[in-house]
Amino acid sequence: ERSLRGTRRTIAALQRRTLSNFERKKHCNSDHVCNNDRQLATARQNTMLIELSVQNFRSIRERQTFSMVAAPRLIKGKPNKVTPKVKGERFPALLKVAAIYGPNASGKSTLVRAFQLLSDLTRLQPTTEKVPFEVTPFRFDQSLLDQPSSFEVHFIRNETRYSFEVALTRDRIVAEVLTMYRRGDARELYR
Repeated sequence: ERSLRGTRRTIAALQRRTLSNFERKKHCNSDHVCNNDRQLATARQNTMLIELSVQNFRSIRERQTFSMVAAPRLIKGKPNKVTPKVKGERFPALLKVAAIYGPNASGKSTLVRAFQLLSDLTRLQPTTEKVPFEVTPFRFDQSLLDQPSSFEVHFIRNETRYSFEVALTRDRIVAEVLTMYRRGDARELYR
């Protein structure tokens, strides 16, 4: 019982830390402070990860994709999947939970750092100071050292599918695109 409460507090603290400023404004009080963990859960429950792709980042050279789309053999069991509601689209079942495992030096930490980098980017405030991004390109290919690291996230938010693509170096964001898919039609929100 005691360790379960500690785990719940830790999860709530992580949720508070990763909640974007936009979500805080929308779901919390006027001081942008969430006093209730249920408010945080409500803000997060309408967002679902489909997949994350990473290229030229730390130990990842070629494009690698972490997908939450359930494999056909897993679709038969109900407890491990959820079928997202997406307006105007039939969408495949997604996993509720995924584990990352593998041998040492296989890229597990790099994937977690990619998630953290994207989370940090969503919370970034405009500033006149030059603050470097935590981006390191793949070091074992000299031709990639000057190329940007690329990230692409597909997710569902409030029954609408989105795609966010960003390419950046340590010094600047080279490209950034947010696309919304309404009833299957792609609409670029900004570039």
